[in-house]
Amino acid sequence: MKRMFGSAVIVLAALAGIAWWPEGGRLVVADSPETPLPVVPASADPQPPQPLTAQPRTEPRPTGPEDDGAQPDTVLDADAVAAFRQSLAEGDRRVPPIVRGPEEPRPEPEILDQPDAYAAWEAQQDLALKQRFLQAAVRKVAFLEQEIERARAQGLDPESLREGEEKVRRLKAMMAELRAQHPELVAPSE
Repeated sequence: MKRMFGSAVIVLAALAGIAWWPEGGRLVVADSPETPLPVVPASADPQPPQPLTAQPRTEPRPTGPEDDGAQPDTVLDADAVAAFRQSLAEGDRRVPPIVRGPEEPRPEPEILDQPDAYAAWEAQQDLALKQRFLQAAVRKVAFLEQEIERARAQGLDPESLREGEEKVRRLKAMMAELRAQHPELVAPSE
């Protein structure tokens, strides 16, 4: 049964490949001697790129004896192919490296065995998270207030200014609510 299923998958993949492959077409790398790249003269007056728009074909497609229905050859740029192969093998050097954050603290095995000790450890972690939030919120409020003043000086529309002021107001309200719920949190300097 598995052999029949595997054979069916292979046959379907082959049929899909045949259906996808252009009729009579072939892939050609542009620097091959068969098909040189077309030479496009550089204009002395570069113009900004125009947006692409779909336009209906105005003249009918030729259907004479010279048009056998075959699709034109697909031409690939040799440099692009080489760069793609290199990026597959080595990765893209333009992509910044993945930076992992600090690893989450884990409780000791003795703590895991004692439900009360684990609950206390969890409460301590929760409190530390809220303390980090307060510290980050203070920095964010200061940053947003500077940005609002800069935007006001540049004449930003009042609606956008109100939106920024609302964000600051809500952050400050969240900070005050957190301090009211947990007075043991150290108030960062504002």
